Amino acid sequence: METIVKEVVKKLKNEINIPVFHQFSPNNKVYPNIIYTVVSDVPALHGDNKELSSNITIRIHIITKDGNYYAIKKQINKIMLDLGFSRGQAVEVTDQGYKIATLDYKIGVINNDNN
Repeated sequence: METIVKEVVKKLKNEINIPVFHQFSPNNKVYPNIIYTVVSDVPALHGDNKELSSNITIRIHIITKDGNYYAIKKQINKIMLDLGFSRGQAVEVTDQGYKIATLDYKIGVINNDNN
């Protein structure tokens, strides 16, 4: 899981010119920004008493003050689909004056751990 999350963060930081944070924005001063978190990492396939694959869901929040996140959503969608993710739910909310787009992306990964 760690490898795929690192790849997602690397692509988001390199291809979208706004700050990217894990779980929360530490300064709450720069908008828009992206916050990501892994919301699900569940076993998908077992064999020989080992977990052979898992399904991972990464949730991405685009935090804005003005709700102008449609171009950012398009960029994120391209990045995530290029990495092999499929889209899950997308929700738009307003919280404490911030306009937020929440995007879920899912992927199945093979466990290469030989333990």
